[in-house]
Amino acid sequence: MAQERTCECCKRSVEVDSEVGLCFVCETFQTFTAIIKEKTDLNDGDALDLAAVLSDHIRSELVERLQVSISPDCG
Repeated sequence: MAQERTCECCKRSVEVDSEVGLCFVCETFQTFTAIIKEKTDLNDGDALDLAAVLSDHIRSELVERLQVSISPDCG
């Protein structure tokens, strides 16, 4: 059974959080930022901006696919 917790970053209540206390959105954003900084020469601000765009895209795609998969018109 999932336990509701508070994300250490955004302070939202979430049912599932990572081992480090972050919700999916914050963990994805922080992971993307770390990878971008490691693999590119972007400064902190540009790395954060790119991570935000990527994490927003991933989140939107996941929500859209979940909506399609639970739609009564599907399948």
